[in-house]
Amino acid sequence: MKNLKHAFVLSLLTFCHFSFGQTAVEPNHKVQYGENTNLHARGLTSSKNEIHIAASDGQMYAYTSKNEKCTASQSIGKIQYRDIISTRKNILLLASGDSSKTLALNRKTDETKITSFDSQFLDGISLGKKTIFMMGDPIDEKFNLMFSKDFGWTWQKVQNAPKALEGEAGFAASGTNVRMLSDRHWLFVSGGNASRLFQTTDAGLTWTAFSMGFESCESCGAYSFAILPNKSIVAVGGDYTKPDSGKGACRISHDGGLTWAYPKVDLNGYRSNVIFNKGVLFACGTNGIDISFDEGESWEVFSFGNYFAMTIFQNQLVASTTNGTIHFFDLPKKNE
Repeated sequence: MKNLKHAFVLSLLTFCHFSFGQTAVEPNHKVQYGENTNLHARGLTSSKNEIHIAASDGQMYAYTSKNEKCTASQSIGKIQYRDIISTRKNILLLASGDSSKTLALNRKTDETKITSFDSQFLDGISLGKKTIFMMGDPIDEKFNLMFSKDFGWTWQKVQNAPKALEGEAGFAASGTNVRMLSDRHWLFVSGGNASRLFQTTDAGLTWTAFSMGFESCESCGAYSFAILPNKSIVAVGGDYTKPDSGKGACRISHDGGLTWAYPKVDLNGYRSNVIFNKGVLFACGTNGIDISFDEGESWEVFSFGNYFAMTIFQNQLVASTTNGTIHFFDLPKKNE
C-alpha cells in the first residue's frame, strides 16, 4: 500500500512476566548487516545454514552460520526490498515503490533477471511447489495479481482478479499477506477501508472473499496471516499509526475464512508479521514481539523492540529490527 510509512520508534527494552511463568526476553545474539540507522528489513528467509535479508536500501544481505558474517549482494538501486523467497537453486526478491521490480537469481549460475512493473505497487510473493503467486494494489478497480512458473523469470497476469472495494489495498509490511497452500490454492489479505481474505483453489480462475472484521481506515486492516496445521487462520495487523494499540489487531478463523472471531486476550500493539512454529505463534510490530501458545486465542509479550519481520533459523527466532540489525532469540517450548 503506497501510504505505508516507516516512521517507527524503537521501544524501550523492559521486562515483564508471562502468564505462563516466563519472562520477556532480550536477544541472545545480534548481527549487524548494515550501518545506516534507518536501515531495516521487511523480508527474511532462512535455510539450513543461511539467512537472506531483503533490506530497505535495495540490497540483499546473506548471513551464514559457518562464519557468522553478513555479505551484501544483489542491489536493485534506490528502491526498498519488501519480500524474498529462496530455494537451493533460486532466489526471488520483490522491491516496491511507486513502481515495483522483481529480481530473480539463479544461485548456481549467478544469472539474474530484473523485471520492472511501472506504476505498480506490489505487496508480496509466495511460493508453492512450482508456482509463485504475487499480489499488488488495485489497478482499474481490480487487484493486481500475477504468477510465475519459472521462479520469476517471466510473469503472467491473473485475468480473473477480484475487484477491490473503494479504499481497499494491500500492505507491503512483511510479505506475509500472501500465502500458497498449493500451486492452485492461493490466498491474500487486504486492508484499508475494507479488510478481506481472498482465496482461489483453481489458480485464479474463481475467487471467494470474506470480510475479516478489522477496523476500517486508511492505515487499518490485516497485514499478515498464518495458516495452522489444523487449517485455522490467524491474521494480525491493526493500525500502524497507533503502534501501541492492540485492540482488534488479531482475527482468528476456524472455517477457512468464512467467519472471524476476536482472541480472548488481544495483541499488545500493531503487528506486521505473524509466524507459526511447533505449536507456537509469534507476532511482531513496532513495540515488540508477542507470543501465543494456544493458536492465537491469547497473547503475551515475548520481547520489546521495533521489529519488522521474522523467520525460524537453527532452532532460534530471528527478527529484523532497526539500525541494520537482526536479533536472535531462543525458542520457548509450548509446555514451558
